[in-house]
Amino acid sequence: MKSKPKYVHYVGAYLKKGQYEGMELNKEYSLVGNGSGSYLYIAPVFDSGEEANTWQSLRLEGTFHDCKLEVVAAASEMDYREVMADRQVNVQEKEALIRSLGGIRKVNATDLLLTGLQGRYLYLFFRVSGQIECKFNINMATVEFPKNSFLEYFPEVYQTKDDFFERYISIFQSMYLDLERKIDKLPMRLDYEKAEFEDLLQLAEWIGMDEVIVQEAVREGESDKLRKLIAHANEIQSGKGTKKALKLVLQILYSENIQLLEYFKWYEYLENRPEELMLYQKLYGQDSSSLTILIEEKDEKAYTEAERKSMNRVVSRMLPLGTDCNLIFLRSSCHMDTHCYLDHNSELASLAVANANGMELYGNVVLQ
Repeated sequence: MKSKPKYVHYVGAYLKKGQYEGMELNKEYSLVGNGSGSYLYIAPVFDSGEEANTWQSLRLEGTFHDCKLEVVAAASEMDYREVMADRQVNVQEKEALIRSLGGIRKVNATDLLLTGLQGRYLYLFFRVSGQIECKFNINMATVEFPKNSFLEYFPEVYQTKDDFFERYISIFQSMYLDLERKIDKLPMRLDYEKAEFEDLLQLAEWIGMDEVIVQEAVREGESDKLRKLIAHANEIQSGKGTKKALKLVLQILYSENIQLLEYFKWYEYLENRPEELMLYQKLYGQDSSSLTILIEEKDEKAYTEAERKSMNRVVSRMLPLGTDCNLIFLRSSCHMDTHCYLDHNSELASLAVANANGMELYGNVVLQ
């Protein structure tokens, strides 16, 4: 465009400066409401700093379920900032003042052209109303100014006082600018440290991360684990099927002390000791296609059966074809026959002399 657009974003702390009735501003700085009734938000007055300033468009970002949305925007050279900022003046009076300025009114529209407005100061309010099923969330409102038009690129003969052609061209202009905004936001969507949750999911799909692993990462509705997975995507994708990559994925997803035990690490040592070999095979698998994962379970965080199944699914996506896996969950003071896993769940105990009062050491009564 010939004139570079400017933007004012009603978001975060700036959104909080407005006055609202019925609705609430949650901790994410979104305006929310649900149930029957009427909800009103009066936006803070914006000063463009230019006399006879023109305005281009308004866009609302949010969700509206079974609601009626009314948006009114007006511009004026008159400065009513003092009145609009006065909390002693109720919102109905402020609404009436904005309506009296003329302006543009739209119902159930989140994308408005403001090309008919002219004035230094912008006045804006939203009214949401509905019945018991009404539920809405307003995250942000963005106003673009000054007015710009594709008409500037056409020969002089098309730039007439009749605005039909300009309104017709504005349809294609709006489509073009929407696409341009999406392209402008692409670098932010590719920044996994700052990208929004939905963009993270899209990014994980673009780089080919396994769907099962991604679902497990976001199972609790948080994005931290997914960000870490994307940060290590190169190691995970290129090392898929290796011990290193599997251990990395498990540690990111479960943040536990995890050890991987491969068949060849113990088989050669026990090859000539058949009794112990049989016991180890029961614990760790029958042949070289078996892999055992030892997972330390904290006392305060024991895995449920559903969580163990989910972990099994994750492991299966990282294993080479034809490989079986045994998951062993180690609890504190857990003994498996005569075996004790040092540095995992071991407790060293010494036999002590017991009195006849029935002192027990791990279930065994010792009498002198």
